[in-house]
Amino acid sequence: MIEISPNRSYPLSFRQVEVARVMQVLRAGDSCSLIGVSGMGKSNLFRFLCHPSVGEHFLEQEWVNFLILQVDIHALAEVNEAAIYDLFFERLILAMEAQKVERGLIDQIAALHKEAEPQQDRLIWLKYFSRALRTCARIRPFRFVFMLDQFDELYRTLEPRFFVNLRALRDEHKDRLTFIIFSRDELPAIRDTPELDEFNELVRAHSIGIGPYLPADARLELEHIARRYGQVLTPEFSEHLFSLTGGHPGLLRACYLSSLPAQIADSPQATRTGANNSTAMLEFLEYAEVLTECKKLQESLREDELKGLRTLLQTPGAASGSDVIRRLRMKGILNQADQVFSPLFKEYLARTFTARQIETRLQAGPIRIDTSGEVWVGAVKVESQLTGGEMRLLTYLCSRPNQLCSKDEVIINAYPEKFAQGETVSDEAINQLVKRLRQRIEDNPGEPKFILTVRGKGYMLKV
Repeated sequence: MIEISPNRSYPLSFRQVEVARVMQVLRAGDSCSLIGVSGMGKSNLFRFLCHPSVGEHFLEQEWVNFLILQVDIHALAEVNEAAIYDLFFERLILAMEAQKVERGLIDQIAALHKEAEPQQDRLIWLKYFSRALRTCARIRPFRFVFMLDQFDELYRTLEPRFFVNLRALRDEHKDRLTFIIFSRDELPAIRDTPELDEFNELVRAHSIGIGPYLPADARLELEHIARRYGQVLTPEFSEHLFSLTGGHPGLLRACYLSSLPAQIADSPQATRTGANNSTAMLEFLEYAEVLTECKKLQESLREDELKGLRTLLQTPGAASGSDVIRRLRMKGILNQADQVFSPLFKEYLARTFTARQIETRLQAGPIRIDTSGEVWVGAVKVESQLTGGEMRLLTYLCSRPNQLCSKDEVIINAYPEKFAQGETVSDEAINQLVKRLRQRIEDNPGEPKFILTVRGKGYMLKV
């Protein structure tokens, strides 16, 4: 079993379809993009792929020359180029230590890092990092693999020149330098500008969708959760939840947690293990955890994808050859028969599409979030689409206008996956999330009038 965190272990067969495709890309020296919608378990797959035992198993004798740079963008206190190169240096040194590279070479790279640290100029950082890669490449035929999690924010905010420089590093080292990118959407959908075309080309041929779990992985996920709560998972209940959720990790977790009161009360899933799935769906869709997970999944889809789903529900088989359908299949929302992957999510969509005439989903003073996911401040629409974290934070603040929201409450609502897995969210990460949201909705983010900081306590939406 591969332990990726204190309470998470997976067998080498975990995510076998996606892992096999990534390993094929790595062997060929290509780059790829792994695309997963909300709750699909991107971060668990990221940590699994970064584990040395996984590379050693799948890449065999070749593994000795692979240096995996495990780069989680959320680890950055501030998203800028100097900070990213600094993180690249740290991860390069850690990768070399994990591969037991000779100490003298590690010390050379550490010395270059130390020389670069006082610098603020991004070009100087690039110069030092490029030199570090060349130094390594002269000694051994290393294969540098940049595993980049939470890539959306990076791609959306940094200047195109940064990605042009990453492409230049790839061109210099050819198939010995690759990028494995984890994001919620294809790169052109995140940011489409001509300056980024050459970087997009690196992964365009290898866009790998992260779909729902296969039955074995789904059962393993449920067993993890059951053990945490001192419960015993029966095969029947596992199969029942899989049939309802289609294996979506977030929905599996939400449905199981919603069922806990019945289990603890010695009513072992009686109403949820019968043959009537329609009744079970109606029950589960009454729970806040399940509705929240369905909403997050819906909000992570593009507007044209939601329209495509709406058309399919009304007219099965419609637009089967379109690019929208291709994307929905890749993201695991549709199976190969163009059916929605989860009966539970399908029922949720049917309900929300029926209620689409309700224009405003949530409003606090002049700030309005409508049912299409667009955000308005008065009569002005926020042009750039909010990230998932920004939208979750704004939704929570709007649900509690003029009330103090503690940092713990912000973590629970803005970082639900990290909270559920017991991961730490730093104060700096919260500050940066609030800063980005202010930049979206405030006229003067430096002197906010809506999102106020209550020093030492948390935040408040003043309306």
